[in-house]
Amino acid sequence: CLGFHEEYKAKKSLDELSHQLESEVAVRRNGETLQLNVKELVPGDVVLLVGGTIVPADTQWIKGDTVSVDTAPLTGEPIPRKYPGDHGDIILSGTTVVAGECYGRVMRTGEHTEIGNAQKEIMADKTVTVVSVFQKKIMLVVQILVSASFALVIAVLLVQGLYYNGFQDNVSQTILDALVILIASIPIALPLVLQVNMALGASHLATTYNAVVTSLPALQDIASMSMLCSDKTG
Repeated sequence: CLGFHEEYKAKKSLDELSHQLESEVAVRRNGETLQLNVKELVPGDVVLLVGGTIVPADTQWIKGDTVSVDTAPLTGEPIPRKYPGDHGDIILSGTTVVAGECYGRVMRTGEHTEIGNAQKEIMADKTVTVVSVFQKKIMLVVQILVSASFALVIAVLLVQGLYYNGFQDNVSQTILDALVILIASIPIALPLVLQVNMALGASHLATTYNAVVTSLPALQDIASMSMLCSDKTG
């Protein structure tokens, strides 16, 4: 319950942040100039791109200045590209116009854009259930405890049954003693304790460092890292 609560708060914070980052763009549609949210764009709309504008969709340059576009979010290149130019006349979504002013026709929106396809592949990977390093270690500890419990139960059965004649005098009591030891050795509260600790850690990160934790096991995975590698796109 605590883990769900922390992950729910993180998701809510991300939704609020995404809502704050929503922007509008000047659009020419059906002979009228409108100020629309980027989510409302459709292929065929003509948008005005000026310096500082984040390109809202894959857009084909129509007319205007030769614009300089920062493509670092997609390519990692620090030097802006010129459009139209050697790279064609399609300005990709997610890039930023650095200088110049032009009109462009929306060609692709949403998940059909270049960056949208990449995000779709990432989301597809997230649907695959992957056991974290932390969860593997916990399962290893549980397996060791359970194995030790079985060994202890067998030892109790042999000692009490053979040495103290438990199989002859009181079979049910001998089996009951073994079951008590087996049940008592299973770490029933272990998942709860771990979940509470990770939830408290996520809460501390949120209040102290303004960090948003969307997956509690990821906290321990990050803690177990010895080296983090990244390419030029970060």
